[in-house]
Amino acid sequence: MAAPGIIYNNTVIFEYSNGFVCLDSATGNLLWQKPVAGMSGIFNYDSGTFGNFSMPSQANGHIYCGSSNGEIAVVNASTGDTEHLFKIAAMAILSAPAVDDDGSIYFGSADTLFYCVNGSTGAVKWHYATGTAFLASASIDASGVYCSNALGKIYKFNKSNGAILWTNRCTSFVNGSGALYGDSYYLGSDDRCLYRFNKDTGAIIWSTYLEDNFANMSCIVIGGKVFISGCIDQLCVVDSSTGSQIFSCLTLGSNFSNLSYWNRNIIFTSVDGNLYIVGQCDPSCGACSCDASKQTRTLTWTITPTITATPTVTQTLTATLSSTCTPSITPTFTPTCTFTMTVTATVTSTATPTPSFTPTATDTCTATVTSTFTTTFTPTITPTVTSTSTLLPTATITMTALPCDGVTKPSFTISVNYAQNSSSNLEIDIESSSILPVPPSIIVCAGSSMSASSVRADDMRAQCHSASCLTFTASPAADDGKTFILMYPESNPGNFETITARGTDYCGITGQSDGTFTSKTPSNNNITVFKNVINPDNGEKTTLVCNMPADGAFTAKVYSRTGALVKTICSGVIKSKGSCSISWNGTTDSGTKASSGIYEIIVSTPSYTEIVKTCVLR
Repeated sequence: MAAPGIIYNNTVIFEYSNGFVCLDSATGNLLWQKPVAGMSGIFNYDSGTFGNFSMPSQANGHIYCGSSNGEIAVVNASTGDTEHLFKIAAMAILSAPAVDDDGSIYFGSADTLFYCVNGSTGAVKWHYATGTAFLASASIDASGVYCSNALGKIYKFNKSNGAILWTNRCTSFVNGSGALYGDSYYLGSDDRCLYRFNKDTGAIIWSTYLEDNFANMSCIVIGGKVFISGCIDQLCVVDSSTGSQIFSCLTLGSNFSNLSYWNRNIIFTSVDGNLYIVGQCDPSCGACSCDASKQTRTLTWTITPTITATPTVTQTLTATLSSTCTPSITPTFTPTCTFTMTVTATVTSTATPTPSFTPTATDTCTATVTSTFTTTFTPTITPTVTSTSTLLPTATITMTALPCDGVTKPSFTISVNYAQNSSSNLEIDIESSSILPVPPSIIVCAGSSMSASSVRADDMRAQCHSASCLTFTASPAADDGKTFILMYPESNPGNFETITARGTDYCGITGQSDGTFTSKTPSNNNITVFKNVINPDNGEKTTLVCNMPADGAFTAKVYSRTGALVKTICSGVIKSKGSCSISWNGTTDSGTKASSGIYEIIVSTPSYTEIVKTCVLR
């Protein structure tokens, strides 16, 4: 099932293998068919399961679409000519780009990043990493941009700098796009629920269980009703205020396409081979469960594409450039002027105006006033603005600095934690001096038989790299963008020669460590650790089996990396020697679940005190 088409100026435009086709919407006659020049990978047609992948979108007379190689194509909707082709993401762009009124393009990628891109230059304004692919399209309004990742976590970002305004979560994954309506953001999930979130706070206002799967379908809101199609066999209609189901229309097969709204009708396709049209309700049909009609897709054309519209995207005009204009004179009349360097005004007055010139008139006079405007532009661009207005707006441009200076390279501190007695992995901890949008790559060189005493250190590292080196990608160990972890498989060589970290900060500056690292080793093997990487949301826990050489006081406490006490697991007196077992399920003393990060469990006995590290990944 291909991506839906776009209706634009009495034409319908849809994708084919490497470009777009434009047809007359009334006759089906071919107007143009053009490939996207320079495209290195075909568009992301789905295998026939989900209809929301690789959807094109239309804005400002252009068609925007992502490719399997992380490219954004900008095509003239009238001619089919490719105006821009930007290589942005490292992996596929699987959903429709959302375009703001200032030309900014918002989209997520399979590379786990959500991007904001300048639509004219392709420059990345900001991006945010969540560790999970983005498959859904974004929605935009004046206050921010909304999107969900594949695990069902919903984000509202600040449009100018990518700061997170709020987050929330569905109980299962989300691949479909949401809809903005009034003060709310509506979204369907794999948990068979339709959600209504407060768009300002992210709080869930209601969730409605609809007995269908909406993981991959987008919703739209028309006339105070939320429409969403399910992959089982339903089109569900819900009251946008209360969440109560109004009616549903049954189809003969699964529905994996998004909904379109045209000519006061809801239009969607099904795998049963029919085009469904849900129209206005007749008063005699009661609850309106009868108003779904099926039409075979022969239409009046000699082609067989599915004709739908672009997904609903709420767009609000947001100026990206403002200026403060102050005239050097203050007339007592209000002229209507065109913003050029000379303002001509016709004044009717029975008094003497206050400007520096002094015309004397008792009836009607015409005066030419030359005003001097002071304009300050913070960005390094030169806009051309033509406007007619009787108001002099005052605006302030606010820009948030990136967490880097564009010069200093990130540096890394690496340690191998042999004290972690995991059954299958060895923990390597990485600390970055700068915030990184993407976890660093880790190059581990091990297993060399070379004698360190027979060659200089630099030469030994070079030969070791060419002999037996493995490259990994670290995982975030906290939400600070600086703390990462690599669980190194014990099946690989463990006699490390060098461990090198390489990463790039938000300013595009790449840093690389010199291969050195430190080691943390257990003192007397007094503690055996089982499962030192846990997810409290899945009920996982870290278990420690502690050796007690003698009886006496025993404490086990969990601390954060900042030294704050998180939880006291055990505190008391053990009256017999041997071994004891304790567990931590990732909760705090208050009963809440600990956030993602690395924690230290300090075990103290009369014979020893040892520190064991465990990682919480949520």
